[in-house]
This record gives sequence, structure tokens and C-alpha cells, in this order.
Amino acid sequence: MRTRAVISAYLGWVMDGYDALIVTPIMPLLGQLFFPGPYSLLGGVSTLVATLVGRPLGSVIMGYIGDRFGRRVGLLVTVLGYSLSALAIALLPTYLAIGTLAPISLLILRFLQGIFLGGEWGPGTALIMEWSRWRRELTSAFVQSGYPIGVVIATLVYALFMGAVGPMEFNNYFWRVYIATGAVVALLAFAVRSRLVESPLWYKPRANPLALLFRQGSRWLGVGVLFTGGLLMIYYSTYLIYSDFLAHVLHEPGLIPGVMLMSTIAAIIAVLLS
Repeated sequence: MRTRAVISAYLGWVMDGYDALIVTPIMPLLGQLFFPGPYSLLGGVSTLVATLVGRPLGSVIMGYIGDRFGRRVGLLVTVLGYSLSALAIALLPTYLAIGTLAPISLLILRFLQGIFLGGEWGPGTALIMEWSRWRRELTSAFVQSGYPIGVVIATLVYALFMGAVGPMEFNNYFWRVYIATGAVVALLAFAVRSRLVESPLWYKPRANPLALLFRQGSRWLGVGVLFTGGLLMIYYSTYLIYSDFLAHVLHEPGLIPGVMLMSTIAAIIAVLLS
């Protein structure tokens, strides 16, 4: 059961990393399709912002669900909710079809995805820590290594789509199929998590973890928020700048997957060296 718990949590981090990159290279396209006009690029970026805003809320909600109803329940909700919202975005009509309802729906769906993604870390980490009796730090590090793997997979999938159908066909229709691939990893994780059972530690009486966090760990919570916020700012701004520069300044959208893949590999090497 420990192995199954580790795999299920690992797949969640792969899903998180996959989503981090799957939308980034097509944000300018989403802006044109759902936010036409002079602020289309800003509209495309807002799809990322909506997800980031939803993440903290998701961590609180899913953390509570994991503590109250079980880690397994929380982890099943996150992957099922993410996969359904990804499929909904893939089927969503554009601005030309339904007007202002299109961008509103897109932002709501991306916000919901942020809630589900934000709820991955808490229940998943708690689950593997409760099942692991030795080398917990190594197990936790391994699970979190799924994030860059998800980024690499998303980069390769984007390159595959661009190489197979070309930029024109991709922009016309295949971006929808590309978005829908995000549900594949989530459904795979759902299949693994559906066979999980709670650890014996979860059934033991415990204090209110949220109150305990703010009462005894508020300082470290603040440090964690600052470091994570800085990391995410550098991460997303870098990939966004690359995508926009290659697509709109150099007019070479085909170079986006190669540049992103090299950037991701460099980041993985830096993490290993640190």
C-alpha cells in the first residue's frame, strides 16, 4: 500500500507540472479566441492568474476534506475535478460563438482547476508521510520530482502536436485536443487512487491541524509562502515571456517547445545540483 500511495501522489505532481506548461505556450491563442481586441494578451494571461488565485483556496478546502473525510477522498476529488474541467475547457465555445459568456466560463473553469491543483499537495504529502515508516525525506523528494517530469511531458506533447499538424491546424482546432490531454494524466491517477486505503495513523485522534498551523507554525508558513511565491513568479514569467517573444516578435511559434524543453532540463539540473 505504501508503493501505491507514493505512485498516486507522484502522478498528482506530474499532473500539476503538466498543467503548469500545457496552457503557457497557448495563452496568446486563448487570448485571441476568448478575449478578442486590444487586450487579448492580457486576457490570455488572466487564464493563468485565475488558476493561481484558486490554488490557495484549494489547498485549504482539500486539506480540510483530507483531514475530515480521508486523504483518499481528497485526492480523488482533485483528479476527477481537474479532468472534468480540462474536458470542459476543450469543448468550450469561443467568443465568436457565445460572446462574453466564453471568457467568463474560461476563467471560472481555470479557477476551478486551480482549486483542484492547489489541493494536491496537502492530502498527497500527508498520505505518503503516514504510510512511510522510513526515509520519509527521500520519499517526499521523489514524489515532488514528478512536477518537472510533468513539465517535460507537456513540452513533448506540445512539440508533437505542432510537428504533426502544424501551427495553422493547431490554432484552428487541435488546441482543444491538446488541452484535453490534461485529463489523461488525471484519470490515470484516479485509477490508482481509487484502490487506496487510509493509513492507520489517519484514524487516530488529532487536534485541529489548521488552528495548530497558525498557532505554532505561522512564521514558517510565511517563509514558505514567500519562497514559493517568488519561485512561481520566476517560473511562469519566464515561460510566458519565451512563448510571447517567439510567437509575436520572432514569429517562430515552432521554436517554443524546443526552447521550453531546454529551459526545463536546465531547471532540473539546477535542482539536482542544489
